[in-house]
Amino acid sequence: MGRTGTYYTGVHVTVLEPNQVIRDPETVPDRSEDNFVLSKKVVASLGRLRSLAAWKRRVTALEETYGAETYRILLYVLVHIDFSPLRAKAHWKNLVDVWEDFDRKTGTKLDLAVIAVHYFMRVQKQLTNPAVVEIKFLQLTEASVIHDELTGVYNFRYFQNRIEQEINRVKRYDRGMSLLMIDVDDFKNFNDKNGHLEGNVALKKLAGILGKSVRDVDMVCRYGGEEFAVILPTTRKNGALTTAEKLRTRVERARFSGGANQPQGRVTISIGVATVPGDASNSEELIARADAALYRAKALGKNRVESFSDERREFERFDVAVDGRLVVLDKSPVQFKTFNVSQGGVLFRSHRKLPKGAIVQLQLRFPGEAKRWTGTARVVRVRKVDGGFEYGVEIIHVEGVDAFRLQSFIAKIRKKGNGARS
Repeated sequence: MGRTGTYYTGVHVTVLEPNQVIRDPETVPDRSEDNFVLSKKVVASLGRLRSLAAWKRRVTALEETYGAETYRILLYVLVHIDFSPLRAKAHWKNLVDVWEDFDRKTGTKLDLAVIAVHYFMRVQKQLTNPAVVEIKFLQLTEASVIHDELTGVYNFRYFQNRIEQEINRVKRYDRGMSLLMIDVDDFKNFNDKNGHLEGNVALKKLAGILGKSVRDVDMVCRYGGEEFAVILPTTRKNGALTTAEKLRTRVERARFSGGANQPQGRVTISIGVATVPGDASNSEELIARADAALYRAKALGKNRVESFSDERREFERFDVAVDGRLVVLDKSPVQFKTFNVSQGGVLFRSHRKLPKGAIVQLQLRFPGEAKRWTGTARVVRVRKVDGGFEYGVEIIHVEGVDAFRLQSFIAKIRKKGNGARS
């Protein structure tokens, strides 16, 4: 494990040889999304925490979530040396011993960055040209390089670099990713009616809504002007459509100064969704197809979500009663029974009022099957009836084995000759 070294104040530490290998466990799946979030948390902590006790608590808490990778990211941020996770953990234990000895013998409360530089220069002798950077300056510099000055979200340069990384990760690990292209509806009208200064205020507020409505690992970027892009790692089409509808709804419900001057009486957004590998195989295709879906959302009336798809088929419908339920964002499920079902849509009634254009998660329980079939659908027709509303929903995406399950169910109904209608 290396040689034992004695630090000049008396504490014994293990001096790790520069090329010494500490055996790590078996290779674990790629966690780059987690590391991205972890590095942000480490930088934020550097600007806040001062004492050794506070750092020990923080590192322990981070390790519970992120494992030994915590130590690798922490030391890389501090001294820009990339150790293996277990080697980094061994260094951290040594560093804590040195820090405790300093506090005990000198009574001086030193900063972690200073202790880290001292440890790697004097004890381990692995740092020959240290650059001690003021943490606030580090945070400001990082922000200026990758963040948009007006809105605070990631800028276009960061978007270009990051989407390439995510595409490469999909190719290596086959976990999928999605891209949302977002445009403010009638933004020229907003600027004409309210002025460009108020337009900037609206863009900043919109960016805040988007940022608060996605996961830590998702990346909200300003693509240009009033257009934004959201990169959704490890997210396939159903999840992306659900996220997109959540964003659309939250913007529609938000109150913007000057929003009443818009054609719809409020600020709204249109969103295009595309996914790798289903819709594209590289970043250029992914952006183009999400943009095409966005253009379609605009052409179909704005304030809506559209998914890229080459499908233009009409489906035969069958009159059949299937128990089902739908989920609207984070609300409780709505129970219903279908009147007819096709590969392209479902007709049913419900007591809950849903807006036309809303995207919902649809769940059906086919006869003789315990597991619910799940798909994503859009409300395309609403009619008031006794006791509630009648809805026609268009199935816009189904994933994996559920696509086959729906086809199989339709084939069984067709074979029985039950109420087929074109």
